[in-house]
Amino acid sequence: MTTLKKLVLALLIPLFLACVVMWGIVNSLKPDTIKAYVNAELQRLTNESGEIKGDVSWHVFPRPRIKITHVQIGDPRSASPFAVTIDNLLLNLKLTQLLRGNLVFSELNVDGFTVAIDQRAGRINPPAQAKPAHEMEPLAQQFAIKNVMLSHGRLIVTRDQSQVIFSGLQIGAEQFNLRQQSFPFQLKSRVTVSKKGQPFLHTQFLFKGNTRLTTQWLSDVQLKSLPLFGQLTLLDLGIQQLKVDRLQANTSYKEGVLDLNPLTLSLYRGESVGDLHYDPQQARLHINQTATDLDSNKLIHDLFARKLLKGRLDFSLHTEIDLQDFKWPQSISGKGNVTVKDGTLMAMNVNQMIQETNARINSLFLNKSAADQSAKPEETLTNPAFFKGNTDFKLMASQYRIENGLLNSHLFVLQTNRLQLKGGGQINLLDYSLSGALLAKVIFKNENADKIQQLLGGAIPLLVKGTLIEPLILPDMKKINPLLTQTFITETLTLPVKAVHNQLKAMLR
Repeated sequence: MTTLKKLVLALLIPLFLACVVMWGIVNSLKPDTIKAYVNAELQRLTNESGEIKGDVSWHVFPRPRIKITHVQIGDPRSASPFAVTIDNLLLNLKLTQLLRGNLVFSELNVDGFTVAIDQRAGRINPPAQAKPAHEMEPLAQQFAIKNVMLSHGRLIVTRDQSQVIFSGLQIGAEQFNLRQQSFPFQLKSRVTVSKKGQPFLHTQFLFKGNTRLTTQWLSDVQLKSLPLFGQLTLLDLGIQQLKVDRLQANTSYKEGVLDLNPLTLSLYRGESVGDLHYDPQQARLHINQTATDLDSNKLIHDLFARKLLKGRLDFSLHTEIDLQDFKWPQSISGKGNVTVKDGTLMAMNVNQMIQETNARINSLFLNKSAADQSAKPEETLTNPAFFKGNTDFKLMASQYRIENGLLNSHLFVLQTNRLQLKGGGQINLLDYSLSGALLAKVIFKNENADKIQQLLGGAIPLLVKGTLIEPLILPDMKKINPLLTQTFITETLTLPVKAVHNQLKAMLR
């Protein structure tokens, strides 16, 4: 029994002494002292006035800590561009140091906070503030924060024409310091961007990497030069109508220069790999991407709200964007290529076009009275029915260059079972209007039609007009007329040369 009493005393005495030590420390450090220190530190770190509007309380269990509620940094109603509100701030004590009689805070937890940064014209940067009074410096040594966790946060960045909102913001850091020593951290948030009040971008943002901070890290200069190195992941990225399932990139951000290399995108059931480089000194953004096996049907439908094409899409993109005085699309230049294999044109019925052209040519040779009849609109290449239906193709390929707001294709190829198109053209990226010239080589399976095609040099010259949504294909009469004029049809044909000439012109108009 005596041994049991000694054992109980051996356990109770250290516990009693620990409680006495903690009680002494708690009573020696008054809440007003903590308030004064926190207010001074907030002012020193942010150049903004800080105020604790709530309470300061001690908690011993489940671990020693100080809880501060309702902290206000800056005033969102003033001309200052920076304001922060914190719902709950927890400072956890280092237990081993506490038992030795030392008060050392090792962790900082923030639950619920809002940061508002207003970069609109008229907002001013606050003047630099003096450091806290010297009597606070010894206490600063006791705040050796190593671990930081911020959760349930919200960051709002407002500019003249746009607003960026980080919601559900979580930030965690280990080995935290303000001595420019690298430490690891993680960031997770939901991001939305609006322009002129309209939704522009949304994504789930994840970053895991390293950074370095100074005591003035919240200033504009320090934020712009803040170094970041790590892995960036964006999930469910939407840029207007464009959708990206997943974006991953090795990230380097130093002195304002951003590099994402490699930059991998998972989108439209395919994958794209490349890199991104942004230099603020030159205000230029460089993007290189090579994509394979994309679902062109869904991609084009999202971009243009129309079903125009079906098939597996490959493309390359090498572009440069001038952000100094950005204007769409004049500020974009680049080049690349696009390939679709074994696909379907969903806005053109080439087979019907060939069949009706076949029938029209046959009528010229078999019906003598047709020589004096003008072609009806539905019997020409402008027949709207030709642009309603599907056409399977083996290959569609194009090499393009973007310059001065125009997408120029100097090599375009389309191959179907009965048609081969070759040529070039351009798309105005502002209104998506088309302008181009093509040569169509058609397998008519008709001797008379084949003869006409041979008279035109083995291929029919065509003009492309209209828009990308509603294309229009017309015969190039400036090229066709001279060819027909210089060619005569032999006497074995049932119609005179002049009549055939006139009917061909009427048919192709």
